[in-house]
Amino acid sequence: MPEPERAVGIDCGKDFLDVGVFPGAGQHRVANTPEGHRELVAWIAERGIGVAGLEASGGYERPVRNALRAAGVSVRVFDPTRVRHFAKAKGRRAKNDRLDAAVIAEFTATQMAEPLLPADPAREELASLIKARRLLVDKRADLGKGGLHAPAAAQGR
Repeated sequence: MPEPERAVGIDCGKDFLDVGVFPGAGQHRVANTPEGHRELVAWIAERGIGVAGLEASGGYERPVRNALRAAGVSVRVFDPTRVRHFAKAKGRRAKNDRLDAAVIAEFTATQMAEPLLPADPAREELASLIKARRLLVDKRADLGKGGLHAPAAAQGR
């Protein structure tokens, strides 16, 4: 059986990026900022790793994805549910940022044959607009329902 290609897994949060390496051990944490992205690119390059896996995390992954792709790193963005099922199948129930990064790295290494989908900024912008609209529609409906049972003084009568 061939040796799996080394991969990094990145757990993307609002403030930090936790990074794990598979196979092997290696952990790193950087700020989820442009400076942190540059540090991460250098860290990955020092280790000669050419592929990174990220979970789609509500947009927090996009800037680092773009920075890595600009640096020539192959980046794969996965559905978090798939990664979670993979972790459960491996018997890994614990969940924290460092452990998640290690699981994402291993998942990335096992998914090398999947085709790489290019980033589509127009599609991402449309998805963000749809999400914002959905939130506004839901909030409007909630306010309408709440007004039905509010006292007359609160309804402006």
